[in-house]
Amino acid sequence: MRKGHLGIIGMTESGKSTLAHSIASGYMEEGIGTIVLEPRASIKWPCSLQTDDPLEFLDIAKRSRSCALFAEESGRFGRDPAFSWLFTESRQEGHVFHYISQYHAQVPPIARTNCLRLALFLVGQRSAKEWAEDFGQPEIATLNARMPPFGFVSANRRNDPPPKVKKLKL
Repeated sequence: MRKGHLGIIGMTESGKSTLAHSIASGYMEEGIGTIVLEPRASIKWPCSLQTDDPLEFLDIAKRSRSCALFAEESGRFGRDPAFSWLFTESRQEGHVFHYISQYHAQVPPIARTNCLRLALFLVGQRSAKEWAEDFGQPEIATLNARMPPFGFVSANRRNDPPPKVKKLKL
């Protein structure tokens, strides 16, 4: 299983959900339990379990082990202290959490600190600079400024490999 929580961040229609669905499919193909919080019940994910209820999602995640957790529209609940467990302690249960949101300010500091990986789609210049500062990698903001359609900056805190632009295969 991929190591480290992942922030999937970008403006509406930038490709966040497409990437997240692709990652979830990969986990499912590997036989890894995949639990999704999706506030839009009409959207179906490739997953073991999907709910639109944040409290149910949290409860199931706490009772599970070694799962891939995805929370679409994380800005809706991310600042609720009850959910800090997802960003901090869930990894001790073997989980990898995928925080999907539109911009930097929607992601609480505790979640940003615990995201070891980043998929940064097109965002505003200020948000890109804040992510670059959080990761200690100024090239994140530079790469984001030249983002192609459906492209994203792939980065990790260890800077190995260095940040680079990837493009979704549609």
